[in-house]
Amino acid sequence: QDAFEKMQDKNEFIQNELDRAMEMLKQLKVEEKLNKAIENMEKLAEKENKAGEENEKAGDKQSEEQKEKAKEEQKEMNEMFKQVQDDLKQMEEINKELKDKNNIDSGEEEQKDIEKEQKESSDQMQQGKMQMAGSKQKKAAQKMKRMAEKMKKSQMEMEGGGGDQEDIGDLRSIIENLLHLSFDQEDVYKQVSKVSQLDPKYLALTQKQVKIKDDSEIIKDSLKALAMRAPQIQSFVMKELFAMDAAIEEAVTYVKARRPDIASAKGQMAMTNINNLTVMLKDALQQMQQQQSQSEGGKSCKKPGKGKPKPGGMSQMQKQLNDQISQLKNGKKPGDGKQMSQELAKLAQKQAAMRRALSELEKSMQKGKDKSGGLGDVKSEMEKTERELLNKKITPETIMRQQQILSRLLESEKAMMEREQDQRREAEKPKSAERTTLPIDLKELLQKAKSQKEQLLLGTPKLTEMYQDAYDKYFESIQDGGL
Repeated sequence: QDAFEKMQDKNEFIQNELDRAMEMLKQLKVEEKLNKAIENMEKLAEKENKAGEENEKAGDKQSEEQKEKAKEEQKEMNEMFKQVQDDLKQMEEINKELKDKNNIDSGEEEQKDIEKEQKESSDQMQQGKMQMAGSKQKKAAQKMKRMAEKMKKSQMEMEGGGGDQEDIGDLRSIIENLLHLSFDQEDVYKQVSKVSQLDPKYLALTQKQVKIKDDSEIIKDSLKALAMRAPQIQSFVMKELFAMDAAIEEAVTYVKARRPDIASAKGQMAMTNINNLTVMLKDALQQMQQQQSQSEGGKSCKKPGKGKPKPGGMSQMQKQLNDQISQLKNGKKPGDGKQMSQELAKLAQKQAAMRRALSELEKSMQKGKDKSGGLGDVKSEMEKTERELLNKKITPETIMRQQQILSRLLESEKAMMEREQDQRREAEKPKSAERTTLPIDLKELLQKAKSQKEQLLLGTPKLTEMYQDAYDKYFESIQDGGL
């Protein structure tokens, strides 16, 4: 019976591994087809735009031979676009088969527009209106570029992981549950060999071991689902899960069979497997957090005060980004074309993060009395850079624009610092409160009063009885007054 159950568990493990491998293979196919579609669309857009410019320039005065050549070329481009559409349909079919489907924008609206522009271009050519046909070709090329950009954004989300934060949260929760499971398992294995089988506590420990098994099943399902989404943990999770599951199952079997010595040993083994899995998952969590931090770039800029973004930290990060772009422009390119594309996508993602942070800065300035100083223009310049990076196009104009963006951020930073200094100086000035001034200096008044008192004390004027009484009362009153 035990051998049969072990065989079933092993078969389940093998089946899970096969499912995981198939899922990974399908995901790779989706990524490959998407990458191919993007490359083909970029090439086609360039070709269509070039043909459009030539036809617009040459106009309707082209020779019949030239017109026929243009028609054949347009026919070829129409077929190329249909092939891209077929590839995208195949990709979508594979994506539907995935357990964790990718959210891919293949530009369906743009596809319809491109079909329309290409058809109208072919119709104009049939009528000999080459200049109008060229205009339609250029419009189709623009839609193709837009479609390629949409697909690139989807590609970035797949690589950068729009659900990374969700995966990190799930992984933290699983690690926490594994730690609780480990403590419970430790408690059982340490006590089970010491408690008499006749003791009611032994039954409680048996029930606790069964509960550990039930809890582990929940963790196992969550971890399997996460492993399918996160390639960082796929390589080891299934193997460790199988070992943990087998040890817990054996611990349950022997504790029920009243074999506390073996149950304790199996429980200890189960705890070790749980701890091994926890350590591995902690390492994976750290890697995922580092990758997310790197991909976010400027998004995690420090925000002093009440969380209000400032251009100081952003200017420093913008400079780092500019340096990275310059290095790529100067030929320091990493690896092959695919690696280059990934690097450019990461840089575009960093620039987009800084643009969003700049929007927050602008909003916070508008709420207060500060003026944004034309940061809206900087955002639009950043957006141009993002598009160029996505299109794998770094020109001298790109480098110059990046320097201008940095200069504007530094100017904004300087202006903000000057405003803050002015505000501090204003706050440090003493408040001009109204002050009551004495008609005579206080010190002089006290001295005069003291002199009068001494004269009264020293002098012994001869007075009548009535005046003497008045004098004594006056003297007593000034003494009571403290002068």
